[in-house]
Amino acid sequence: MEGGCVKKILITGMTRRQANASTSRAKQDYLTAPIIFYNILKKIKWFKVEWRPIMYGEDLSSYDLILIGLSSPNSLSNIFLFQSMWATRYPHLFFVDDFKVKGCFSGHDISNLYRDFTFVRQKLSAEERKTVLRDKRYLMKEFALNIDNDVDALLAPLFEWGDHKLLIEDTPVENVYGIDPSPFITNNKIVMDKKERKWICPALYDYSDKLKRWKLSWSVEYYHKKNYISEAELEKECDKAYGILSPKYSHAGSGWWRNRFNMAINTNSLLIAHHDEIKDLGDGMSYDVLSNIDVVESMSDVNLRKLILSQRETFLNKVKTKKYNIKKMENIVIHAIEDN
Repeated sequence: MEGGCVKKILITGMTRRQANASTSRAKQDYLTAPIIFYNILKKIKWFKVEWRPIMYGEDLSSYDLILIGLSSPNSLSNIFLFQSMWATRYPHLFFVDDFKVKGCFSGHDISNLYRDFTFVRQKLSAEERKTVLRDKRYLMKEFALNIDNDVDALLAPLFEWGDHKLLIEDTPVENVYGIDPSPFITNNKIVMDKKERKWICPALYDYSDKLKRWKLSWSVEYYHKKNYISEAELEKECDKAYGILSPKYSHAGSGWWRNRFNMAINTNSLLIAHHDEIKDLGDGMSYDVLSNIDVVESMSDVNLRKLILSQRETFLNKVKTKKYNIKKMENIVIHAIEDN
């Protein structure tokens, strides 16, 4: 690429966060994959990058590639669905920032996408709505071809470890390209102030019932959508605690990037995760402690800190450099441009 012409890249998507359309209702107050993707692309000198919502019917022919964020068709946050469908007629690469990947590739039919529940909440002007309704039959046919039947590749936030193919099982996607945000957000500062013997469980949902089977003796503070706090506030809470809990998710083992790992590094905390999630993380021994959680909770402060440092070393040894991920992103985008 060096010495070549500048390539214009547009990032957009089906949700506010994917399309960088934050409002007071949806602030970019926690780290998401599109933020990392945008920041990496900006570092590549022969890429000119924009990150914004688009209009339905907008001429996007000046862009060499459009990165289109996917979401489940019936998701409440999916308010730029039809604009994203329109964008698929141009050279594009789909990306995801939510682990419910399989749901992004189902339910794409007229009766589903044009029902009131979906259509009424779309971020469309009155004129755009008329045009979408006018275009719906050929738009649906074109979109179905682009997303349901012929998806060459999917960009996703992934750790280097894990079986990445698990992410695209039972989808039409042929290949998955992973970028690890970790080197861009972890720090090298090791400062362990006085910590409390308690756990923090940050998640979208309330896992208090499911985590009863973990038989924890320390108290657990749950942060989810019902008592949401920003990521900066959450990190302050994790700073006070000895550990962070990471409940099992639907495709554990795929290497799906979860910021809990990075937050544990940045706050010098333990991370307790399900075995399926950490089995490919190096030797995994320092992380594979869930089955002996009673031993961990009875450790002295000295031994707890040793375990924290052991987890840190294991994790950072598996993380590639910023330079590696920037070059990887460059290659992914160039390959996508050449393939379209």
